[in-house]
Amino acid sequence: MGEKAYFPSGYPDEDFRSILFRYKHRIGAMNTHQSRLIMVDLFDIDSFRTSIYPRNLNHFIEATEYMLTAEEIILNHTFYPLYSPFISPEFEALMFEGMIYNQNKAFPGNYTYALFDNPYKFCPECLVSDRIEYGESYIHRVHQLNFVHICPIHRVYLIQHCYSCNQPLSSYYNMYQPTSESCPHCAKDLPSVPVVQSDTSDFLLNLSVDCLTLLQVKNHPQHITRHKYATLLWINGYKTGEKHHNNKALSTNLITYYKIENLLKVNLSIDYLKTRLALTKADFREPKTNPLVHMLLMRFLLGSAEKFIEYETPQLASPVYWGHGPWACINPLCSQFNDPVITRCSKRVSKVEYGKKLFATFKCPMCGYTFRINAGADKAYTIDHGELWYKILTSAHTDEDVANIAIKICKSKGDTNKQIKLARKKGTRVSESDLTAQLRMKKIKEKILSLTSNNNTLKRQEITNLVGIQDYAWLRKKDPEWINNTLPQRTMGNFKRKNWKKEDERISILVMQAGKELYKSQYSKRILTYTILGQLSAQDKGFFLNRRLDLPKTSETLENLIESYEAYQIRRIPITAAYLKKFNKSVSLSNFLRLDPYKNCSSSVINHINSFIDQLKEGV
Repeated sequence: MGEKAYFPSGYPDEDFRSILFRYKHRIGAMNTHQSRLIMVDLFDIDSFRTSIYPRNLNHFIEATEYMLTAEEIILNHTFYPLYSPFISPEFEALMFEGMIYNQNKAFPGNYTYALFDNPYKFCPECLVSDRIEYGESYIHRVHQLNFVHICPIHRVYLIQHCYSCNQPLSSYYNMYQPTSESCPHCAKDLPSVPVVQSDTSDFLLNLSVDCLTLLQVKNHPQHITRHKYATLLWINGYKTGEKHHNNKALSTNLITYYKIENLLKVNLSIDYLKTRLALTKADFREPKTNPLVHMLLMRFLLGSAEKFIEYETPQLASPVYWGHGPWACINPLCSQFNDPVITRCSKRVSKVEYGKKLFATFKCPMCGYTFRINAGADKAYTIDHGELWYKILTSAHTDEDVANIAIKICKSKGDTNKQIKLARKKGTRVSESDLTAQLRMKKIKEKILSLTSNNNTLKRQEITNLVGIQDYAWLRKKDPEWINNTLPQRTMGNFKRKNWKKEDERISILVMQAGKELYKSQYSKRILTYTILGQLSAQDKGFFLNRRLDLPKTSETLENLIESYEAYQIRRIPITAAYLKKFNKSVSLSNFLRLDPYKNCSSSVINHINSFIDQLKEGV
């Protein structure tokens, strides 16, 4: 496997992006082109940027033979646990699928409230302790939330920039980050600033502690959180009926408890908190949930997130038949057989002759095996054996293969051969639902062809209305290629899609020209990203800021033009000399070192200053 075999394991609370950075650092892949190749190789994703939520983890685990499962990575090294107690089972499943597979419609970020800071934040004390304990420092998940300003372990303020050179400690594109307690640019130590106790600092520290608590929670699904909210709101007098809340009292008391100035520190407006707080947060009627507000509500009701998680509600009148999970996979052919890998179950009520029957269905995320257990019963009923089952059974061709499968599924050879025949029959059989779909598709296509043959001037919208919006949408989903090849293209007015490849070429040339002009003009300040972007037109600047991922060449050109602090000091030497002469001061090393840009400068910069002074003397 070559270099892939050295993919590092994760440290406690390490962000997955940090693990990937350490791998890049080990193999020397530190530019966008190399990063893109790694993303394609490990994740089958054509991008040079590392996403907040990893994608296609199954492919990654197969490519690297990684020691952790996809679920272990998600629970221990992503932000999923922060949202898990508050999102619906449907969104939870989509988040999981979006990270395990590469599905555009299941992008995890679509279902969460964005609360992340850029660039990454670091605790100076964690950098030291990590290096001592693990030999290198890394990015902690808990530090990256935009409302977390204090390390919950060391109680010091988090930093994003070096105090000495003012450079960011990490790159947005994950090209560098501190691997020790020193700045990756100027190599100077990063001092820590301890928190001085005050009402605001206590508020911020409590938030960071609660955030760390939630990130460590492995199993606290939404229905448990909802039940605890309902119980506690009822006990405290904020819930007056099954669907009735005293929202005004709850929001007023919560704002008073935390104080307005503290809430504004974490960008929470009072109007936002007053708007049906109980309904949207405690009853989860908001499409995207905000964990920050939930943490405030948890601490308000019970004193901390930890106490809320550990809180045991009074016994329910009716039992929770299947428990709160996780549940074991019962497929003997699955690699996770009898392991508690199923984290979600779907509860339903079926109508029967004598009333209603409560049941739950479970699906293994590894093999797809789906089964049902009725309330009060122990026996499981198979609904679908899953793809893995059929794949293994249909690939059995020898007596030895059959014997091995028979041992695993605890059946005789005869019964196993029957199962294999059924599996092969299922693979070649067209189901009744498939047949119905085929007939429906044929009928809709015939209707469309009839309409277009009678009137070839019909526009697509007119055809949609004549066929029926539902039928048209269904066909477009099932056979989009036929739709696009048969029907006239939609008219988009004068709108033309941008060719971002050409725009990338054009803007990268403009960026290069702007950078060269700045260097040529002896610009007196340090040349940074926005210095160069400021030379572009407002439109081109907007293109870059809003479509950065579509402009990789421009990004690379810009990165190459950005001036390091040492390069800036060297370039500024003639400008500084002119400044000294203007105020009738001698051009000497001591005078240089008194000025801010050259205080604590490196030996290399001092050598350049001395060389420049020597040239001046020779010229005289």
